[in-house]
Amino acid sequence: MAKCPFATIPQYLAEEDYETMGIEDVQITHIWTQDKKISEDVAGAAKIEHIVDEMTDLIGEVDAVVLARDDGENHLKMARPFIEADIPLFIDKPLTDNAEDLVEFVRYYKAGKLFMSCSSMKYTENI
Repeated sequence: MAKCPFATIPQYLAEEDYETMGIEDVQITHIWTQDKKISEDVAGAAKIEHIVDEMTDLIGEVDAVVLARDDGENHLKMARPFIEADIPLFIDKPLTDNAEDLVEFVRYYKAGKLFMSCSSMKYTENI
């Protein structure tokens, strides 16, 4: 876990009872990042079994996708293959950073595609 480039991952994994984490009958089975080494380190820290070389390699392998990135300018491009493959998708905030992509997300929403984005900031008492 010491190799994980995101310090909070090993920190919260060390502090929590691994057996009580997550959602019953849900597993994170695959990971992709833009850097294979980062994928390997996160997979090792979080006990993720499969690392894929290309983001679209997840299609046909997973039931849902978490797009855990904060670069809104890339979200539509990265989300599109999963939305079009009817794979439910959680997109970390911001959903997008521009109106043109927002129009496309609205089109997908109106077509009944399953995706969501949100922030817990609404529930932060000191903000």
